[in-house]
Amino acid sequence: MKAILEQFSRDENYIRFLNGLKTGRIPASVSGMCDPARPFFIAAALKDSGRKGIVILPEEKEVNNYAAVLRLFFKNVLVYTARDFIFESVTAYSKDWEHERLSVLQKASKGDYDVIVTVPDALMQYTLPVSLLLENSFELERGGRADINDICVRLSGMGYTRADIVEGVGQFSVRGGIIDIFSPNYSYPVRIDLFGDEVDLIGLFDTVSQRRTENLESCEIIPCTEIILTDPAKQAVRREIKSLIDNFKGQEKRLQTLKLELESLERGDKSVYSDKYYSLIYPEKETLFDSVAGALTFVVETSRVKDRAVGFAFTNDGIAESLAEAGMCRLKNCRPYCSAEDFFVKLGKNTVSVDAFATSGVAVGAVSTYRIETRNTLQLTEKSELFVDDIDSFIASSDRILILCSSERSASVMTEFLCDHGVAAYAFTGNLYECRAAVASAAR
Repeated sequence: MKAILEQFSRDENYIRFLNGLKTGRIPASVSGMCDPARPFFIAAALKDSGRKGIVILPEEKEVNNYAAVLRLFFKNVLVYTARDFIFESVTAYSKDWEHERLSVLQKASKGDYDVIVTVPDALMQYTLPVSLLLENSFELERGGRADINDICVRLSGMGYTRADIVEGVGQFSVRGGIIDIFSPNYSYPVRIDLFGDEVDLIGLFDTVSQRRTENLESCEIIPCTEIILTDPAKQAVRREIKSLIDNFKGQEKRLQTLKLELESLERGDKSVYSDKYYSLIYPEKETLFDSVAGALTFVVETSRVKDRAVGFAFTNDGIAESLAEAGMCRLKNCRPYCSAEDFFVKLGKNTVSVDAFATSGVAVGAVSTYRIETRNTLQLTEKSELFVDDIDSFIASSDRILILCSSERSASVMTEFLCDHGVAAYAFTGNLYECRAAVASAAR
Protein backbone atom coordinates (compact mmCIF):
# COMPACT_ATOMS: atom_id res chain seq x y z
CA MET A 1 0.00 0.00 0.00
CA LYS A 2 2.96 2.33 0.50
CA ALA A 3 3.28 2.39 -3.27
CA ILE A 4 0.21 4.65 -3.47
CA LEU A 5 1.59 7.14 -0.94
CA GLU A 6 4.88 7.30 -2.85
CA GLN A 7 3.02 8.40 -5.99
CA PHE A 8 1.47 11.40 -4.25
CA SER A 9 4.93 12.73 -3.42
CA ARG A 10 5.71 12.75 -7.17
CA ASP A 11 2.62 14.73 -8.14
CA GLU A 12 3.27 18.43 -8.78
CA ASN A 13 -0.07 19.58 -7.36
CA TYR A 14 0.40 17.45 -4.24
CA ILE A 15 3.85 18.98 -3.74
CA ARG A 16 2.30 22.45 -4.05
CA PHE A 17 -0.33 21.47 -1.46
CA LEU A 18 2.32 20.14 0.93
CA ASN A 19 4.41 23.30 0.57
CA GLY A 20 1.27 25.30 1.27
CA LEU A 21 0.77 23.38 4.53
CA LYS A 22 4.34 24.03 5.59
CA THR A 23 4.12 27.75 4.81
CA GLY A 24 0.73 28.24 6.49
CA ARG A 25 -1.49 28.63 3.41
CA ILE A 26 -4.46 27.06 5.12
CA PRO A 27 -7.41 26.49 5.36
CA ALA A 28 -7.05 24.75 2.00
CA SER A 29 -9.38 23.13 -0.49
CA VAL A 30 -8.34 19.98 -2.38
CA SER A 31 -10.54 18.64 -5.17
CA GLY A 32 -10.41 16.20 -8.07
CA MET A 33 -9.84 12.91 -6.26
CA CYS A 34 -12.05 9.86 -6.57
CA ASP A 35 -13.50 8.43 -3.35
CA PRO A 36 -11.08 5.48 -2.93
CA ALA A 37 -8.03 7.77 -3.26
CA ARG A 38 -9.02 10.20 -0.50
CA PRO A 39 -7.98 8.22 2.61
CA PHE A 40 -4.62 7.50 0.90
CA PHE A 41 -4.19 11.21 0.21
CA ILE A 42 -4.93 12.00 3.87
CA ALA A 43 -2.41 9.36 4.99
CA ALA A 44 0.24 10.80 2.65
CA ALA A 45 -0.41 14.37 3.85
CA LEU A 46 -0.13 13.40 7.51
CA LYS A 47 2.99 11.28 6.93
CA ASP A 48 4.73 13.96 4.89
CA SER A 49 3.79 16.85 7.20
CA GLY A 50 4.47 14.95 10.42
CA ARG A 51 1.11 16.10 11.83
CA LYS A 52 -1.60 14.36 13.81
CA GLY A 53 -4.97 14.35 12.07
CA ILE A 54 -8.72 14.59 12.49
CA VAL A 55 -10.89 13.23 9.66
CA ILE A 56 -14.54 14.34 9.58
CA LEU A 57 -16.92 12.34 7.39
CA PRO A 58 -20.67 12.64 6.71
CA GLU A 59 -21.61 8.99 7.45
CA GLU A 60 -20.64 6.31 10.01
CA LYS A 61 -20.09 3.66 7.35
CA GLU A 62 -17.48 5.91 5.74
CA VAL A 63 -15.81 6.34 9.14
CA ASN A 64 -15.15 2.61 9.36
CA ASN A 65 -13.86 2.44 5.78
CA TYR A 66 -11.45 5.34 6.26
CA ALA A 67 -10.26 4.00 9.62
CA ALA A 68 -9.49 0.64 7.99
CA VAL A 69 -7.32 2.27 5.31
CA LEU A 70 -5.56 4.63 7.71
CA ARG A 71 -4.67 1.73 10.00
CA LEU A 72 -2.51 0.40 7.18
CA PHE A 73 -0.17 3.35 7.78
CA PHE A 74 -0.71 4.45 11.39
CA LYS A 75 -0.67 2.57 14.68
CA ASN A 76 -3.07 4.74 16.69
CA VAL A 77 -6.18 5.34 14.58
CA LEU A 78 -9.18 6.10 16.80
CA VAL A 79 -12.89 6.27 15.97
CA TYR A 80 -14.87 8.95 17.84
CA THR A 81 -18.60 8.29 17.85
CA ALA A 82 -21.65 10.32 18.81
CA ARG A 83 -23.59 9.31 21.93
CA ASP A 84 -27.33 9.34 22.53
CA PHE A 85 -28.69 12.26 24.50
CA ILE A 86 -30.98 11.32 27.39
CA PHE A 87 -33.26 14.20 28.30
CA GLU A 88 -35.75 12.26 30.45
CA SER A 89 -35.57 9.30 32.82
CA VAL A 90 -35.42 5.90 31.14
CA THR A 91 -35.30 2.41 32.59
CA ALA A 92 -32.24 1.30 30.60
CA TYR A 93 -29.98 2.47 27.78
CA SER A 94 -26.61 1.57 26.29
CA LYS A 95 -23.52 3.57 27.20
CA ASP A 96 -21.22 1.80 24.74
CA TRP A 97 -20.72 4.89 22.57
CA GLU A 98 -20.10 7.04 25.63
CA HIS A 99 -17.43 4.63 26.86
CA GLU A 100 -15.70 4.70 23.47
CA ARG A 101 -15.78 8.49 23.48
CA LEU A 102 -14.16 8.63 26.91
CA SER A 103 -11.41 6.27 25.78
CA VAL A 104 -10.68 8.52 22.78
CA LEU A 105 -10.85 11.65 24.93
CA GLN A 106 -8.32 10.22 27.38
CA LYS A 107 -5.90 9.29 24.59
CA ALA A 108 -6.40 12.63 22.83
CA SER A 109 -5.69 14.58 26.03
CA LYS A 110 -2.30 12.83 26.21
CA GLY A 111 -1.57 13.16 22.49
CA ASP A 112 -1.66 9.37 22.26
CA TYR A 113 -3.16 9.17 18.77
CA ASP A 114 -2.17 9.50 15.12
CA VAL A 115 -5.57 10.02 13.50
CA ILE A 116 -9.10 10.38 14.87
CA VAL A 117 -11.92 9.58 12.43
CA THR A 118 -15.37 10.90 13.26
CA VAL A 119 -18.67 12.49 12.17
CA PRO A 120 -19.72 16.12 12.77
CA ASP A 121 -22.34 15.45 15.47
CA ALA A 122 -19.80 13.58 17.61
CA LEU A 123 -17.60 16.69 17.57
CA MET A 124 -20.54 18.99 18.19
CA GLN A 125 -21.48 17.16 21.40
CA TYR A 126 -19.96 18.65 24.52
CA THR A 127 -18.04 16.20 26.63
CA LEU A 128 -16.31 15.82 29.98
CA PRO A 129 -13.87 18.73 30.39
CA VAL A 130 -10.27 17.55 30.32
CA SER A 131 -9.56 19.04 33.76
CA LEU A 132 -12.35 16.89 35.26
CA LEU A 133 -11.20 13.86 33.28
CA LEU A 134 -7.74 14.13 34.81
CA GLU A 135 -9.09 14.98 38.27
CA ASN A 136 -11.35 11.92 38.24
CA SER A 137 -8.77 9.46 36.93
CA PHE A 138 -6.26 7.59 39.04
CA GLU A 139 -3.33 5.26 38.54
CA LEU A 140 -2.29 2.21 40.52
CA GLU A 141 1.19 0.67 40.43
CA ARG A 142 2.56 -2.62 41.66
CA GLY A 143 4.18 -2.05 45.03
CA GLY A 144 2.14 1.10 45.61
CA ARG A 145 -0.42 1.77 48.32
CA ALA A 146 -4.20 1.63 47.96
CA ASP A 147 -7.25 1.50 50.20
CA ILE A 148 -10.20 -0.58 49.02
CA ASN A 149 -12.84 1.64 50.62
CA ASP A 150 -11.32 4.79 49.11
CA ILE A 151 -11.21 3.17 45.67
CA CYS A 152 -14.87 2.09 45.90
CA VAL A 153 -16.01 5.59 46.88
CA ARG A 154 -13.98 7.11 44.08
CA LEU A 155 -15.27 4.67 41.47
CA SER A 156 -18.88 5.42 42.42
CA GLY A 157 -18.19 9.12 41.89
CA MET A 158 -16.69 8.31 38.48
CA GLY A 159 -19.92 6.67 37.32
CA TYR A 160 -19.09 3.02 38.00
CA THR A 161 -21.65 0.49 39.25
CA ARG A 162 -20.76 -2.16 41.79
CA ALA A 163 -21.56 -5.73 40.70
CA ASP A 164 -21.00 -9.27 41.98
CA ILE A 165 -19.03 -10.15 38.84
CA VAL A 166 -17.61 -7.69 36.31
CA GLU A 167 -19.11 -8.38 32.89
CA GLY A 168 -19.06 -5.01 31.12
CA VAL A 169 -17.45 -1.60 30.97
CA GLY A 170 -18.37 0.67 33.87
CA GLN A 171 -18.62 -2.11 36.48
CA PHE A 172 -16.42 -2.98 39.45
CA SER A 173 -16.48 -5.71 42.08
CA VAL A 174 -14.70 -6.45 45.34
CA ARG A 175 -13.93 -9.88 46.72
CA GLY A 176 -11.72 -9.82 49.78
CA GLY A 177 -8.49 -8.12 48.74
CA ILE A 178 -9.26 -8.33 45.01
CA ILE A 179 -10.77 -5.45 43.03
CA ASP A 180 -11.98 -5.92 39.46
CA ILE A 181 -12.56 -2.77 37.38
CA PHE A 182 -13.62 -2.46 33.75
CA SER A 183 -12.40 0.98 32.65
CA PRO A 184 -13.35 2.38 29.19
CA ASN A 185 -9.68 2.73 28.20
CA TYR A 186 -9.08 -1.04 28.31
CA SER A 187 -10.38 -3.83 26.09
CA TYR A 188 -10.47 -6.15 29.11
CA PRO A 189 -11.18 -5.52 32.81
CA VAL A 190 -8.33 -4.96 35.27
CA ARG A 191 -7.81 -7.14 38.34
CA ILE A 192 -5.92 -5.62 41.28
CA ASP A 193 -4.70 -7.94 44.06
CA LEU A 194 -3.99 -6.22 47.37
CA PHE A 195 -1.88 -7.58 50.20
CA GLY A 196 -3.08 -5.41 53.03
CA ASP A 197 -2.85 -1.91 51.58
CA GLU A 198 -0.09 -2.81 49.12
CA VAL A 199 -0.81 -3.43 45.44
CA ASP A 200 0.61 -6.91 44.92
CA LEU A 201 -0.52 -7.80 41.36
CA ILE A 202 -2.21 -6.01 38.47
CA GLY A 203 -3.44 -7.72 35.33
CA LEU A 204 -6.09 -7.97 32.64
CA PHE A 205 -8.57 -10.85 32.72
CA ASP A 206 -11.20 -12.44 30.51
CA THR A 207 -14.83 -11.82 31.54
CA VAL A 208 -15.95 -15.29 30.44
CA SER A 209 -13.27 -17.49 31.99
CA GLN A 210 -12.41 -14.93 34.71
CA ARG A 211 -8.77 -15.92 34.15
CA ARG A 212 -5.91 -13.46 34.02
CA THR A 213 -4.64 -12.91 30.44
CA GLU A 214 -1.87 -10.36 30.90
CA ASN A 215 0.14 -8.92 33.79
CA LEU A 216 0.64 -5.17 34.11
CA GLU A 217 3.03 -3.03 36.11
CA SER A 218 0.44 -0.27 36.41
CA CYS A 219 -3.05 0.68 35.29
CA GLU A 220 -4.96 3.91 34.80
CA ILE A 221 -8.67 4.05 35.63
CA ILE A 222 -10.75 6.78 33.95
CA PRO A 223 -14.38 7.88 34.42
CA CYS A 224 -17.09 5.83 32.67
CA THR A 225 -19.52 8.72 32.26
CA GLU A 226 -19.25 12.06 30.48
CA ILE A 227 -21.41 13.73 33.13
CA ILE A 228 -19.88 13.90 36.60
CA LEU A 229 -21.98 15.68 39.21
CA THR A 230 -19.65 17.65 41.43
CA ASP A 231 -21.15 19.04 44.65
CA PRO A 232 -21.62 22.56 43.18
CA ALA A 233 -23.22 21.07 40.06
CA LYS A 234 -25.52 18.91 42.16
CA GLN A 235 -26.63 21.93 44.15
CA ALA A 236 -27.29 23.89 40.95
CA VAL A 237 -29.38 21.05 39.47
CA ARG A 238 -31.30 20.68 42.75
CA ARG A 239 -32.19 24.39 42.75
CA GLU A 240 -33.23 24.22 39.10
CA ILE A 241 -35.54 21.22 39.57
CA LYS A 242 -37.16 22.81 42.62
CA SER A 243 -37.70 26.01 40.65
CA LEU A 244 -39.26 24.06 37.77
CA ILE A 245 -41.59 22.29 40.22
CA ASP A 246 -42.58 25.51 41.99
CA ASN A 247 -43.42 27.25 38.70
CA PHE A 248 -44.87 24.27 36.86
CA LYS A 249 -48.15 24.79 34.98
CA GLY A 250 -48.33 21.76 32.73
CA GLN A 251 -49.63 18.20 32.87
CA GLU A 252 -49.66 16.41 36.23
CA LYS A 253 -47.74 13.48 34.74
CA ARG A 254 -44.92 15.81 33.77
CA LEU A 255 -44.90 17.34 37.25
CA GLN A 256 -44.53 13.89 38.79
CA THR A 257 -41.58 13.23 36.50
CA LEU A 258 -39.83 16.33 37.85
CA LYS A 259 -40.50 15.23 41.42
CA LEU A 260 -39.05 11.80 40.67
CA GLU A 261 -35.96 13.47 39.21
CA LEU A 262 -35.53 15.44 42.44
CA GLU A 263 -35.95 12.31 44.55
CA SER A 264 -33.42 10.49 42.40
CA LEU A 265 -30.95 13.34 42.82
CA GLU A 266 -31.41 13.37 46.60
CA ARG A 267 -30.80 9.61 46.79
CA GLY A 268 -27.60 10.00 44.89
CA ASP A 269 -28.77 7.85 41.98
CA LYS A 270 -26.92 8.14 38.69
CA SER A 271 -29.13 10.66 36.90
CA VAL A 272 -29.70 9.59 33.31
CA TYR A 273 -31.63 12.79 32.52
CA SER A 274 -28.67 15.11 33.14
CA ASP A 275 -28.33 16.23 29.50
CA LYS A 276 -31.19 18.70 29.93
CA TYR A 277 -29.25 20.36 32.80
CA TYR A 278 -25.93 20.28 30.98
CA SER A 279 -25.21 24.01 31.15
CA LEU A 280 -25.66 23.93 34.93
CA ILE A 281 -23.34 20.94 35.35
CA TYR A 282 -20.61 22.28 33.05
CA PRO A 283 -20.77 26.10 32.73
CA GLU A 284 -17.50 25.94 30.77
CA LYS A 285 -18.17 23.60 27.86
CA GLU A 286 -15.62 21.58 25.91
CA THR A 287 -15.65 19.35 22.85
CA LEU A 288 -12.98 17.01 21.52
CA PHE A 289 -11.59 20.00 19.61
CA ASP A 290 -10.25 21.33 22.92
CA SER A 291 -8.03 18.25 23.29
CA VAL A 292 -6.59 18.14 19.77
CA ALA A 293 -5.25 21.66 19.26
CA GLY A 294 -2.75 21.71 16.40
CA ALA A 295 -4.09 18.63 14.65
CA LEU A 296 -4.65 18.88 10.90
CA THR A 297 -8.37 18.49 10.21
CA PHE A 298 -9.71 17.01 6.97
CA VAL A 299 -13.37 17.63 6.14
CA VAL A 300 -14.43 15.12 3.47
CA GLU A 301 -17.47 16.05 1.35
CA THR A 302 -17.85 19.41 3.04
CA SER A 303 -21.41 20.12 1.91
CA ARG A 304 -22.65 16.77 3.24
CA VAL A 305 -20.80 17.31 6.51
CA LYS A 306 -22.42 20.74 6.80
CA ASP A 307 -25.88 19.32 6.07
CA ARG A 308 -25.43 16.69 8.78
CA ALA A 309 -24.24 19.28 11.31
CA VAL A 310 -27.21 21.53 10.55
CA GLY A 311 -29.64 18.60 10.75
CA PHE A 312 -28.22 17.40 14.05
CA ALA A 313 -28.59 20.84 15.65
CA PHE A 314 -32.08 21.32 14.18
CA THR A 315 -33.35 17.98 15.51
CA ASN A 316 -32.04 18.50 19.03
CA ASP A 317 -33.12 22.14 19.11
CA GLY A 318 -36.65 20.89 18.46
CA ILE A 319 -36.44 18.37 21.31
CA ALA A 320 -35.12 20.99 23.71
CA GLU A 321 -37.80 23.49 22.74
CA SER A 322 -40.54 20.88 23.27
CA LEU A 323 -39.23 20.09 26.75
CA ALA A 324 -39.02 23.77 27.61
CA GLU A 325 -42.57 24.41 26.40
CA ALA A 326 -43.78 21.52 28.57
CA GLY A 327 -42.10 23.07 31.61
CA MET A 328 -39.54 20.26 31.95
CA CYS A 329 -36.45 22.43 31.59
CA ARG A 330 -35.17 25.86 30.67
CA LEU A 331 -33.97 26.14 27.11
CA LYS A 332 -30.69 27.85 28.06
CA ASN A 333 -29.69 24.85 30.20
CA CYS A 334 -30.65 22.14 27.69
CA ARG A 335 -27.76 22.60 25.27
CA PRO A 336 -25.28 19.67 25.45
CA TYR A 337 -24.04 20.49 21.94
CA CYS A 338 -22.78 23.45 19.94
CA SER A 339 -24.51 25.00 16.93
CA ALA A 340 -23.56 24.15 13.36
CA GLU A 341 -22.10 27.66 13.01
CA ASP A 342 -19.90 27.19 16.09
CA PHE A 343 -18.83 23.79 14.77
CA PHE A 344 -17.30 25.34 11.66
CA VAL A 345 -15.70 28.06 13.77
CA LYS A 346 -14.13 25.39 15.97
CA LEU A 347 -12.56 23.78 12.90
CA GLY A 348 -10.09 26.66 12.94
CA LYS A 349 -7.36 27.36 10.42
CA ASN A 350 -5.73 23.92 10.39
CA THR A 351 -8.41 22.59 8.04
CA VAL A 352 -8.37 20.97 4.61
CA SER A 353 -11.60 20.33 2.71
CA VAL A 354 -11.51 17.29 0.41
CA ASP A 355 -14.26 17.45 -2.20
CA ALA A 356 -15.16 16.71 -5.78
CA PHE A 357 -15.31 20.44 -6.59
CA ALA A 358 -13.18 23.32 -5.34
CA THR A 359 -16.22 25.52 -4.60
CA SER A 360 -17.02 23.41 -1.52
CA GLY A 361 -13.93 24.85 0.19
CA VAL A 362 -15.85 28.08 0.86
CA ALA A 363 -17.44 26.44 3.93
CA VAL A 364 -14.04 26.17 5.66
CA GLY A 365 -12.82 29.57 4.47
CA ALA A 366 -10.16 28.12 2.15
CA VAL A 367 -7.36 30.56 1.25
CA SER A 368 -5.69 28.18 -1.21
CA THR A 369 -7.04 25.61 -3.65
CA TYR A 370 -5.43 22.56 -5.24
CA ARG A 371 -6.61 19.98 -7.73
CA ILE A 372 -5.13 16.49 -7.50
CA GLU A 373 -6.69 14.26 -10.12
CA THR A 374 -7.18 10.54 -9.55
CA ARG A 375 -9.56 8.09 -11.14
CA ASN A 376 -10.58 4.58 -10.18
CA THR A 377 -11.52 1.63 -12.31
CA LEU A 378 -14.24 -0.97 -11.98
CA GLN A 379 -13.40 -4.02 -9.92
CA LEU A 380 -12.16 -7.00 -11.90
CA THR A 381 -15.08 -9.45 -11.87
CA GLU A 382 -16.38 -11.99 -14.32
CA LYS A 383 -16.85 -9.13 -16.83
CA SER A 384 -13.14 -8.67 -17.41
CA GLU A 385 -13.69 -6.80 -20.69
CA LEU A 386 -15.11 -3.80 -18.78
CA PHE A 387 -12.04 -3.68 -16.57
CA VAL A 388 -9.74 -3.80 -19.62
CA ASP A 389 -11.82 -1.08 -21.32
CA ASP A 390 -11.26 1.17 -18.28
CA ILE A 391 -7.50 0.58 -18.38
CA ASP A 392 -7.45 1.28 -22.13
CA SER A 393 -9.30 4.58 -21.58
CA PHE A 394 -6.79 5.65 -18.93
CA ILE A 395 -3.92 4.81 -21.28
CA ALA A 396 -5.59 6.80 -24.06
CA SER A 397 -5.71 9.80 -21.68
CA SER A 398 -1.97 9.41 -20.95
CA ASP A 399 -2.73 8.67 -17.28
CA ARG A 400 -0.20 6.99 -15.03
CA ILE A 401 -1.72 3.71 -13.82
CA LEU A 402 -0.99 1.67 -10.71
CA ILE A 403 -2.92 -1.54 -10.06
CA LEU A 404 -2.63 -3.05 -6.58
CA CYS A 405 -3.14 -6.79 -6.07
CA SER A 406 -3.50 -8.78 -2.85
CA SER A 407 -0.21 -10.68 -3.22
CA GLU A 408 2.91 -11.02 -5.35
CA ARG A 409 1.38 -14.01 -7.12
CA SER A 410 -1.84 -12.08 -7.86
CA ALA A 411 0.26 -9.22 -9.24
CA SER A 412 2.09 -11.65 -11.55
CA VAL A 413 -1.21 -13.14 -12.77
CA MET A 414 -2.66 -9.65 -13.33
CA THR A 415 0.35 -8.55 -15.37
CA GLU A 416 0.04 -11.63 -17.56
CA PHE A 417 -3.74 -11.12 -17.88
CA LEU A 418 -3.33 -7.52 -19.08
CA CYS A 419 -0.60 -8.39 -21.53
CA ASP A 420 -2.80 -11.15 -22.97
CA HIS A 421 -5.50 -8.50 -23.54
CA GLY A 422 -3.17 -6.13 -25.38
CA VAL A 423 -2.37 -3.81 -22.45
CA ALA A 424 1.24 -2.75 -21.96
CA ALA A 425 1.68 -3.89 -18.35
CA TYR A 426 4.79 -4.23 -16.21
CA ALA A 427 5.79 -5.13 -12.67
CA PHE A 428 5.96 -1.96 -10.59
CA THR A 429 9.44 -1.14 -9.26
CA GLY A 430 8.93 2.43 -8.10
CA ASN A 431 8.14 4.47 -11.22
CA LEU A 432 4.99 5.03 -13.25
CA TYR A 433 5.02 5.71 -16.96
CA GLU A 434 2.42 7.13 -19.31
CA CYS A 435 0.57 4.70 -21.61
CA ARG A 436 1.57 1.70 -19.51
CA ALA A 437 -0.04 -0.05 -16.52
CA ALA A 438 2.11 -0.82 -13.47
CA VAL A 439 1.08 -3.78 -11.32
CA ALA A 440 2.18 -4.19 -7.71
CA SER A 441 1.40 -6.23 -4.61
CA ALA A 442 -0.53 -4.31 -1.96
CA ALA A 443 1.96 -5.61 0.58
CA ARG A 444 4.69 -3.54 -1.03
